[in-house]
Amino acid sequence: MSNNILTVYSASAGSGKTFTLAVKYIELLIEQPENYRKILAVTFTNKATDEMKLRILSQLFGLANALEDSKDYANKIKQDFHDMGKTISDEIIMRNAGKALNYLLHNYNYFRIQTIDAFFQQVTRNMARELNLNANFKLSLNDSQVEENAVDEMIEKLTPKSNVMKWILDYINENISEDKNWNVISSIKKFGQTIFSDIYKAHEQELNEVFQQPDFFKNFDSIMRSIMKDAEDEYRKVYDDYQALMEANGVSFTDFKSGKSGACGYFEKFGNGIKAMAGVEDDKHFNKTAQKATEDIGAWVKKGDLGTSLESVAVKLMQMLNETEEKRKDMLSRYKSASNTIRHISKLRLLGSIKENVDEVNALANRFPLSATQALLNTMIGTNDAPFVYEKIGTQISHIMIDEFQDTSLAQWHNFKVLLEDCMAQNSACLIVGDVKQSIYRWRSSDWRLLNNIGNEFPGYNVTPEQLNTNFRSEANIVKFNNVFFETAAKEEFEDLNSNAGNVDKIYEAKAVRQEISPKKKDKEHKGYVNITLLPPDDYDEVTMQMVADQISELLSKGVKESDIAILTRKNKHIASIGEYLMEELPEVTLVSDEAFVLEASLAVRTIITAMRVMANDSDELSKATLARYSQLLIGNANSATAILKASGDYDSLLPAEFRKEPRARLIQKPIYELAETICNIFKLDKLKNETAYLCKFFDTLASFLADTPATIGDVINEWDENMHKKPIESDKVEGIRLLTIHKSKGLEFDNVIIPYCDWKMEIGDTIWVSPTQSPYSKLPLVPVEFNKTQLAGTIYEADYNEEHMQNMVDNMNLLYVTFTRAGANLFVYGKNPNISGSRATGTRSTILSSTIYELSKAPELEGSNIIEADDTIVFSFGKLYLKENNTDNTEDDSAEKKKINVFKPKVEPVSLSQEDNVCQQANVVFRQSDKSREFVSADDEGINEEQEAYIKTGTILHRIFSTIETSADIDKALTLLEQEGEIYSSTTTKEKLMEMLHKRLESKKVKEWFSPGWQIFNECAILDINPTTGKVVNRRPDRVMTNGTETIVVDFKFAAPNIEHQRQVAQYMHLLNNMGYANVKGYLWYVYTNKIEEVNA
Repeated sequence: MSNNILTVYSASAGSGKTFTLAVKYIELLIEQPENYRKILAVTFTNKATDEMKLRILSQLFGLANALEDSKDYANKIKQDFHDMGKTISDEIIMRNAGKALNYLLHNYNYFRIQTIDAFFQQVTRNMARELNLNANFKLSLNDSQVEENAVDEMIEKLTPKSNVMKWILDYINENISEDKNWNVISSIKKFGQTIFSDIYKAHEQELNEVFQQPDFFKNFDSIMRSIMKDAEDEYRKVYDDYQALMEANGVSFTDFKSGKSGACGYFEKFGNGIKAMAGVEDDKHFNKTAQKATEDIGAWVKKGDLGTSLESVAVKLMQMLNETEEKRKDMLSRYKSASNTIRHISKLRLLGSIKENVDEVNALANRFPLSATQALLNTMIGTNDAPFVYEKIGTQISHIMIDEFQDTSLAQWHNFKVLLEDCMAQNSACLIVGDVKQSIYRWRSSDWRLLNNIGNEFPGYNVTPEQLNTNFRSEANIVKFNNVFFETAAKEEFEDLNSNAGNVDKIYEAKAVRQEISPKKKDKEHKGYVNITLLPPDDYDEVTMQMVADQISELLSKGVKESDIAILTRKNKHIASIGEYLMEELPEVTLVSDEAFVLEASLAVRTIITAMRVMANDSDELSKATLARYSQLLIGNANSATAILKASGDYDSLLPAEFRKEPRARLIQKPIYELAETICNIFKLDKLKNETAYLCKFFDTLASFLADTPATIGDVINEWDENMHKKPIESDKVEGIRLLTIHKSKGLEFDNVIIPYCDWKMEIGDTIWVSPTQSPYSKLPLVPVEFNKTQLAGTIYEADYNEEHMQNMVDNMNLLYVTFTRAGANLFVYGKNPNISGSRATGTRSTILSSTIYELSKAPELEGSNIIEADDTIVFSFGKLYLKENNTDNTEDDSAEKKKINVFKPKVEPVSLSQEDNVCQQANVVFRQSDKSREFVSADDEGINEEQEAYIKTGTILHRIFSTIETSADIDKALTLLEQEGEIYSSTTTKEKLMEMLHKRLESKKVKEWFSPGWQIFNECAILDINPTTGKVVNRRPDRVMTNGTETIVVDFKFAAPNIEHQRQVAQYMHLLNNMGYANVKGYLWYVYTNKIEEVNA
């Protein structure tokens, strides 16, 4: 890596970020192969982690074997070493790459490329004692499910006079007064998710102190209402004084110029009351007429009234207006600030109770929420230094690499900063990679400003910014269009922002947004095509769908592969509707989508859930009728509806015999998971075509739910209705047209990208969390307020509104950037024409498209672009449709090259799962005393007598014990555990007999030494190796490996007669351990029954 201590890469879309990260990681290993233990690389998704690990392993293999597809890496490594003033030969690269690969494979747990959550989960588990957690705590990944259960329990425990009941009633009354749904339970559950947010956790201690004060909310509410009443009285007094002046002079507003519409209208509006005027934009009250009336008497009276008594009244009114205007804004500010502060106070009060119930539910389940790890570690790490963390993870970190840094939250950064500072203090090279323009996860608490201001985080250190500004993904015309579009659009959209926090203007400045075209694509004829179509509001949905279908048909007719086309949308609902339309219009086309193919789309899964509804409530005739219809469809009855009508309510007659009334009563006794399997078998759901993926996903999801929640049938049905029904079927690397949300498309690329419905709303009125700084509002440390410009203007929360508005503008521009930069060759965008009356496109994403494309058509870089307007439709186009050649001819058969296949780049081919491979087929009924005791109660092979059976079973148990214990002191505990699990149950294998046998074996001096303290033990740990003949990765698993730093011993336990193959096996283990760097390796075979020990020579 470079000589800089911290390098910060700004990596725009398609600029080779993954290549750069992999090269920098590999350079550390080439320089010193043992560095593998000292590197920590973090990213934000499991998929990115897996891809990065595979890339590094494959490139190390390629470098070690001088493969052609690793030449770019080799050249880049040599260039970087040269730039650092170092030289490195191809031989050293090959040797050290092979050595590093060997280390990583044999010490895979030190291959620390992890998600940021996985890393801190590891730290949390190892800090259980310091964090006052039980050692065997479970980490909860499903916070929302836990919170919903906690709310349900809170509701069940309500009493008529409880505070929680009162607060819920207040909330209901508040909703009724605002014409909202009075059924607030789902709203409370949604609002309750706030307890998992970073901002809530940052103020949690202060809020807890508030929640513990019995009369706090009552007193605080009284203070706020007092402020509102004072402002309301002052506001009313202005109107009363105005009326008194008019009456004293015997005039009315009709005597003055323009009546109510004139200068007098300013005072007349006070008559509406402060509550009404608080919801009116300020310039509607103090309008241009009123502004003129502050200094021009002509705004009050007509020319003919000048010099009359009316003018003298007007002079007094003008003076009153000037005096009032100075006070009016203050009155409104106080009223609106207090009003907004207590508007959602009933919800806020409930959060304390929800948090208490969540904590109680987690404590009972010995569970710790994943969302709490960052805040808890923050407090712990904040009082310690990096070595404290290293002690907990069992290694010293010298090099840290953080990918997708723009998605980092403030809490995560505070935890990582400690580690980074320690590495930098050691003069160890670290790097950060990110792109502010691709920050689209603010709802996960990510903060792009951290990356924008990273240079200020480490004063005194050498922080070097680097720009990766060559686009290797897109064709020249796509790059040129995006360069001009985003510079132009951002300049227009950001110029009116009231806040420049975080250097917003720098995000899309020319040097940040403009990319170079890849040298490979700088041909004379620039390729690539952009088409933006803005449609009229009439039949907008139908026309958009048709245009998408037509564009797909055109591309396919020109030879484009389905897998090279992607449809990206902002909302999930559009994916579902587009999927339905395309399946109807283009049935021959294969569609692939996580969002479109959800569990509720599966007939098999719906059958299982409907069967459970019937079992939960046998009088539910609607569910019975539905299940009967499904049953008829499953047996191929096309006239299922007719069959239902003919049944005349006897729906059981249409169900399988095993699921009619009497058998159902017996089935309900089964455990939930087993019941689902049974239903699957009864209705022969395993025979349905194309349902395998749905059933696998359903059973995985059900198992996950049951693992966290002891559930009844009713609980499963509720979970289905609320969450499970929308679980998507993952469909990675499947041939077909991809339908994705913009968020899911991040990191992906497609030759042809189609973006329908590019007209999403820029801002949605929602609740934002703010921390008041002015007294007395600041008595409440955290306040939920409505995101509304008019309501917050002029209040103590105006700056918070401006901040959120700025963030929304950045979010929306970033969403557009991520969307447009997925395209490699052709980009098609469909939105709504905002210039037509009734389009309802104002304040949507289409507005910036409309206002920008005219300027783009004049840009020199986009010479040849064109705009056509016809029938209220606007079409912008640039370039020509570009079709990449499909290289399908792979007839080259080079046997020498065949031998150099990269084993870490296997050819992946889709496999069609057969239902016979057991998705929901039940095994024969087995004794369920313990999963581990099945082998002891299953039918034995013919010809094995009782003595042989006891011999085999005893050997199995002994092997299990020796493979799990570390020292002889662990034997009693291991035997007790096996007894509890049901593995020790017969007269021939009692705990006492086994204990006696074990102690006899331990009388051997060598065996006693093996099971004594002082060794580092690896019981049945896998060692990955590459078979030199087949080139495939194989798994070796010695029974016991012991090391004390000076010698290493590998032992294999045997319970059969000696065999020459046993010697070869242990010799192989010894060879692997030598290659892994262990010194003085010895190997032994221990024939346990005879207590014979054989030393093996490697």
